[in-house]
Amino acid sequence: MRIALDLDGVLANYVKSFATFLHNKTKLIGPNWEPTEWHFDVPGLSRTQVSKFRKEMQQEEDFWLHISPYPQSLQAMQDFLRLHPEHDVMYLTARPYNEKNSTIAQTNMWLTKHHIQNARTTLVIVEDHTHKAAVLRATGTVYFVDDRVATVLETHKVESCKSYLLTRPWNFDGIMENDHINTVGTLEDFFDKVLHG
Repeated sequence: MRIALDLDGVLANYVKSFATFLHNKTKLIGPNWEPTEWHFDVPGLSRTQVSKFRKEMQQEEDFWLHISPYPQSLQAMQDFLRLHPEHDVMYLTARPYNEKNSTIAQTNMWLTKHHIQNARTTLVIVEDHTHKAAVLRATGTVYFVDDRVATVLETHKVESCKSYLLTRPWNFDGIMENDHINTVGTLEDFFDKVLHG
């Protein structure tokens, strides 16, 4: 069986990297700040300014290599790969091209560094989250988990794939507005769905 997982917001703590970066640049938020909605609204900054800071951060050399993992999710991923080597795992993420250092190379090194890459894992990086549904459909993926409501709504339309939203503080509003979305509270919960339906 093939399963797929998003990286940022699921295994990689993009929010922590952004909070630290923005704190160092502006002091408008603390380094432990977490957004309560998807667009990362920051008091004192427009969404355009936030987007500009995010793009600047993502172009830093080795940014994707040094992003922190979520420890509990990382442990769950390591355990799943060790205990269930019969499954194919695809890491399906939307990350921009990094001109200073290949996003693909950095991400592969990150997966290796955290011991969640092996002969049955694959990395697919798309330019935009809207491309994920097509990848899931084309690869015959059976289970998928992401932290973005819009992505899960789109991938929910892939008949062969059961998509789950990993609950995070920035997607609570989307869950309330779309109560038919399948949700999981942890990656362990997702793997339980994979293994036991």
